[in-house]
Amino acid sequence: MMEVEGVYNKFKDTLEDQESDSFKRIITENIEHYQIAQNKYHLNEEEKKVFQEELSYIKVGKTTFPMLWNTKEIIELKNEVNTLHLELNKLKKLATLSENILTMYSRIDKDKISKATEIKLNEKILEAYDIREIKDHIEKLKDDSVILQKIINNNFLLLPTTHDDTTLVLLNNKNAIEILKNSIIEIASFAKNKLMKLANKNLYKKQREKLSYFETKLTNLYYLLLELEKVPGYENIKEAPWVHDMIRQLLIQVKPVHLPLTKLSSPEYLAWKEKLTMWGVLIKK
Repeated sequence: MMEVEGVYNKFKDTLEDQESDSFKRIITENIEHYQIAQNKYHLNEEEKKVFQEELSYIKVGKTTFPMLWNTKEIIELKNEVNTLHLELNKLKKLATLSENILTMYSRIDKDKISKATEIKLNEKILEAYDIREIKDHIEKLKDDSVILQKIINNNFLLLPTTHDDTTLVLLNNKNAIEILKNSIIEIASFAKNKLMKLANKNLYKKQREKLSYFETKLTNLYYLLLELEKVPGYENIKEAPWVHDMIRQLLIQVKPVHLPLTKLSSPEYLAWKEKLTMWGVLIKK
């Protein structure tokens, strides 16, 4: 019974003394059961494989041990689990990014936004020796990956490709992320309008709050796009028409107000108009 000695010698150092005889007896019974069935029923290769899966592990006390013949297959299956876990984590991250971008895009009906299914990775499966259990887990991981990929595809399909029934306006610089970065700096550096503060403190306060709000919104979008740019297949996201349109809409919405009770433009308004014209957000007439 070489298999008995092989399995026993492989794990005997991890056993308590009182478990040793029980362990050896259980291994012997399992292997004898397999050999009797093989001789009695003349098992073919597929039947042998199924039988071995059923005897892929044994329990002694609270400890689980793999049968020796399945060690290689178990290692290969667990390597596949590790690979699928890595891929699934990447998909979860991309699904979350796509949802966050959609949430920011004010023109999207939020009722249509898909939500990434709550998928929890079962790390304990890497400690299992039941081949059927590991294989079932692998199938579940593959199904979860398909679900996440559908969510990602659906989210990006919801992003518009047209604006006001016309072709989307592309910004002057194809690198929209760079324009986004510059616009954040410009908004943050707008001079505080002392005339407006003197004329109408409430209006002045609202304008500062509005600029601060859009600065935060543009910053959030900037970092979302930077993260998306790192994902394989999305390296050129900065050139995507919907990205340009999204930035353009945000920059138009941040429009500062004129000075109250006058036709004069506020310093913020003049700076805003100059920069937006330069970036191609506003077209000179």
